[in-house]
Amino acid sequence: MSITYNKYNYEGKVVIVTGCARGIGRAIARAFGENGATVVAVDLNLAGAQETIAPFEGSTAMECNIADEESCKKLIADVIDKYGKLDVLMNNAGIFTQAPVTDMPASDWHKLFAVNLDSRFFLTKYAMPHLIKTHGNIVQTASVNGIGGDYMSYAYNATKHAVVGMVRSLCIDYGPLGVRINAVAPAMTATDMNRSVWSVPE
Repeated sequence: MSITYNKYNYEGKVVIVTGCARGIGRAIARAFGENGATVVAVDLNLAGAQETIAPFEGSTAMECNIADEESCKKLIADVIDKYGKLDVLMNNAGIFTQAPVTDMPASDWHKLFAVNLDSRFFLTKYAMPHLIKTHGNIVQTASVNGIGGDYMSYAYNATKHAVVGMVRSLCIDYGPLGVRINAVAPAMTATDMNRSVWSVPE
């Protein structure tokens, strides 16, 4: 995947990007790296994360189960131990599942919320004190599905609507403290996660 983007100076900035072993996250991490940032590439697929940031000296890959609070707490602590600060938290990682509501197991519902929403709470919770110090930024990957509806995507949409609501409220709480918080809402993107949808002509 390749993207075009404006050039910004991120020299000296420490940036966490989750879910960057492939897809949108990989493109985001590399864009930060190409703009001079020190990137912490976070994914359960550590080899993929390492491949993502391989061209960028000083950047590193870290493995983290973002659905687990203690893992998220340790990740933030490890980043601060290694780099001494944090400037940007890019909460990108997510999963997608479709099924009629009558067929979806509760375990799939809970996993969607754990990965797509709980992780953002955990990482934001432990990153926020450090971002207040640097007047840093949080960016959450939401979705157009977080501002509308889609076929058989009620569970995924619920998580993305929640991300949008979370961002709107966090802005009120932490904007006055100098932390800028935004969500981005991609539409259908040809990544492996969406292959079951975009690869079917109908």
